[in-house]
Order: sequence, then C-alpha cells, then structure tokens
Amino acid sequence: MLKNIFLSLALAFSLLLVASPKIALAEDTSATEDTTTATTEETATVPEESSDATTDTSLDLETSDPSVLPGSFWYPFKKFFESVQEKLTIKPESKAAFYMQIANERLSEIKKMAKLDKTEKIDQVIAEYKEKNGKAKERLDKIDPEKLTDEQKKKLEVLKEKFDENGLRHIAVLERVRDQVPEKAGLKIQENIDAAKNRLSERLEKMTTEEKDATEKRLESIIEKIGDEEGAKADAIRILKNVTEKVKDETVREKIKDLEEEQAEKIKKIEEARKEVIEKALELKKRTTEIKDNAMEKIEEAKEAVKY
Repeated sequence: MLKNIFLSLALAFSLLLVASPKIALAEDTSATEDTTTATTEETATVPEESSDATTDTSLDLETSDPSVLPGSFWYPFKKFFESVQEKLTIKPESKAAFYMQIANERLSEIKKMAKLDKTEKIDQVIAEYKEKNGKAKERLDKIDPEKLTDEQKKKLEVLKEKFDENGLRHIAVLERVRDQVPEKAGLKIQENIDAAKNRLSERLEKMTTEEKDATEKRLESIIEKIGDEEGAKADAIRILKNVTEKVKDETVREKIKDLEEEQAEKIKKIEEARKEVIEKALELKKRTTEIKDNAMEKIEEAKEAVKY
C-alpha cells in the first residue's frame, strides 16, 4: 500500500518537474522572448558604444532553463516520465515531435551544466542528445507524404521546418558550449556539430531535388521564425552559409547569399541609426554644456556688477 502511494507521488512530482511546452503539429508555434525596455532619463545621456557587447542576441534554444540536471535526486524520475511518454506516443509524426522535444531538453541540460561547470556526467547527456536527434530525423524521413491528407501534409511541413530551425539553434548553442567544457566532451560536441551540419546539408540537398520550388520559401520562413534579434538571424545565416557549402545545387547557395546581403543591409541600417542617435545625444550634451557655461558666466558678471 505504502509502496503504491510512494510511486504515485513520485510520478506526480516527476510530471511537474518535466512538464514543458510540446511541439505542436496543428499549428506553427514560434517562441516569444521577453524583451527588456530601456528607461529614459530627463537629462541627456549618451548611448554607450560598447552596449552591443553587453546584450547577447546570439541564436539560442527556445526551451526554458532546466530545473533538474543529471546528478540530482529527481533526475531518474524525470527520465522515467520521459520513457513513459515515449511508450505512449504512437504516431510517427508525434514520435518525431517527441524526440525533437527531448533532444532540446538534453541540449538545454548540456548548456546549463557547462555554465555551472558541472560536467561530470555531460558525456552521457551528449550521447543521448545525439541519439534523440537522430531518432527524430529517422521518424521524419520514414513518413510518406503520399499517404497523408492535405491537412496532414501541412502539419508535416511545419514539423520539418521546425526540425531545420532546431538544427540551426543546436549548432549555434553547441559552438558556444564547446569551449566551456573539458577537452574530451568538447570533441564529442564537435562531432555533434558536424553531424547537425550534415543533417541540414542532406535535407537542403533533398529539398532542392524534390521540392525545389519550396526551397526559397522554406529558408525565408526559417530565418523569419528565428526571432526579432538581428544578431540571432545573422548567426542563423552564417551557419546556413557554412552548411550549404556542401550542397551541390546553386539555388540554395544563391538564396543564402541573398539572405546574407539582406541581413547585412538591415544591420548596416541599424548601426547607422544607432550612430545617429549617439551623434544627436552628443550634440544635445554639448549644447546643454554651452548653455550651462553661459549661464554661469552671466551669474559671475551679475555678481561683479553688484560689487560695484
């Protein structure tokens, strides 16, 4: 009796620990990130030239910070619940979405373990990340679009697009984590970076062969869903450019080149606008100083006049 109660409580608690948003097939879910608003002061202040360095706009994961990591007492319960979910998930597309979710979770754990310098168990997490990501691709590749309804095809397209977007995010995160972990783990992470690039390259090659007309729209859509931060978009385009070097078809490389030029133009305009704000702020500060100095001179003159 007590054993059953304990198991029920453990399962319920593990449910709370691992509850996270699932990848929706019915609709295209794009993550919304919290944005911080700058406060303005009544006095003129000059924007710092180095402000870009203090705000990280790099491409990142959409998952929340994991509360339970390997080594925690609760981690086995987290893994147990995931295994139950895996067994209960039957449909190929749902299975693919599940593996994508778990791969994201493992990578978020890797990221936090590296940040906290708790890398004792990182090798096994890297291995599981690779396994789950590979299984997601296998399930997606096995789905025959010819056997699907038009509605199901749309949902599958959303899922494939999400997989490609995740690939870009994973590469960006792995590149940053690679230099924060011990050498052995770093080599394993590099293997995963190469594997992720190969997966993306293969998918883009296949797209240009079987879905050539949709290739440009797919790439535009992926970049659009990366987020509002120009740094993240530039990160994604940089990775895509690197990945597409292996793609034989010129269509993809030309599209990436166009996206790169568009992004460079956007960043140039942002930089020009920032410089204009700085120049105006400096001019305002200069005028304020001049007014203040003139006022002080007049005060001194008035004081002198009073003496006489």
